[in-house]
Amino acid sequence: MLVDDEASIRRVLSMILERAGYEVVTEADLRGGTRRCSEPGWEVILTDLILPDGNGIELMRCMRQRGSMVPVIAITGEPNLDTAIEAVRLGAYDYVSKPIRSETLLRVVERAVERYRLYRENERYKHHLERLVEERTGELMASERRYRELIEGAPEMIHQLDEEGRFLTVNRTQLETLGYRLEELLQRPLAAICPEDQADRVAEHLRRIREEGRSELATQFVRRDGSRLDVEIRASAVYDEDGSFLLSRGFAHDTTRRRRLEMQLIQADKLSTIGLMVSGVAHDVNNPLTGIAGYAEMLLAQGGLTPELESSLRFIYSEAERAGRIVGNLLSFVRQKEGERDFFDLHATIDAVLELMGYRLRKAKVEVERRFDPAMPALFGDMHQIQQVLLNLVNNAVQAMAEVEGARRLRLATRVAGGEACVEVADTGKGIEGRDLANIFDPFFTTKGEGEGTGLGLSITKAAVEAHGGR
Repeated sequence: MLVDDEASIRRVLSMILERAGYEVVTEADLRGGTRRCSEPGWEVILTDLILPDGNGIELMRCMRQRGSMVPVIAITGEPNLDTAIEAVRLGAYDYVSKPIRSETLLRVVERAVERYRLYRENERYKHHLERLVEERTGELMASERRYRELIEGAPEMIHQLDEEGRFLTVNRTQLETLGYRLEELLQRPLAAICPEDQADRVAEHLRRIREEGRSELATQFVRRDGSRLDVEIRASAVYDEDGSFLLSRGFAHDTTRRRRLEMQLIQADKLSTIGLMVSGVAHDVNNPLTGIAGYAEMLLAQGGLTPELESSLRFIYSEAERAGRIVGNLLSFVRQKEGERDFFDLHATIDAVLELMGYRLRKAKVEVERRFDPAMPALFGDMHQIQQVLLNLVNNAVQAMAEVEGARRLRLATRVAGGEACVEVADTGKGIEGRDLANIFDPFFTTKGEGEGTGLGLSITKAAVEAHGGR
């Protein structure tokens, strides 16, 4: 577009430009120029600096306000340096002075058009890149979201570690399984949630990941509450484009249930062997034991014995009775037959057990406390099995307090929670060593002195409780 108030100038310049292949639109004043400058398609605008209703500077300002980047060439009748500098300062791409030579005009216009076309090409390319970046960013965000949803929704525990073995990310399953919050694990080492005695194995696991690219580790995780679970970790290294170690990604599978089943299979195999043995010899052992106990009791009943002989006979009788109980416990343990089930009163059963144990409790000077939940309903099960469970627990409690000086208290409490009947048997004994807790339900495991226990009481108790759907 050409804006000039002189018709002769408009005519001559239009002719020069049209011969060079340009399409030219002319306007005679500022008003016409400002009206049409925002129309699309202009590649260059030539304007006289002095117009009848304003000046070319106002046209430039109007274009810039409308966001137009079309180059403006100023036409001036005063060919001096100050005028040229002022025109360029005010936004002109270049200027030509009157009288205008055709070569100069075409050179300046060609340069301006080329610059504007390059600008438009750059803008198109920039917009194309921005669109590509936006699309790729959206794809990456969607991919990251899908990946995060996959990781968060995975049933396995998943974590990422840095080169030093510190947590970078931890998925929801691992957090919920261990009871931690995310901020409690981030930047903490993997060894922090493993038992202290596993530190060397964890360090070796991390070394293999860095040096060999993958590793597997069977260990334990320590929950926030201090309890433990068995896990198997399968981990692999992630490298950057240069092949440098970036991070490791680990998948931890809870093997606690599997290990428990494996132990149950081992126990079942043991019990099968024991059962065959016990079933085979129980009858043959019980018969002579009955005879020994019977004759000892008969001799004691005759009287007239020396103190030494009476003491020996009582010892023979008690040991025969103890041997009989051992055989009976073995038979109960290996058979574990389910008795008849019916509704029974739990509190009445506890009272009956305490009555049976009354003499021992009084002799041991044990104070008994009952805390019964009045909302406890009638329970359905084998009352005799539950009675045996309670007898075993109370008997263990009395034995645990035997060496305690001072007050000896036994508390039996019941409560209804979550649709389950809970029974608590607590005593003031010295307790069980932490290292023994994992083994207390194993058959024949006992912490009692020689001759004081068979190691079957808690095994029988656990089996009976689990047979009733308890734990």
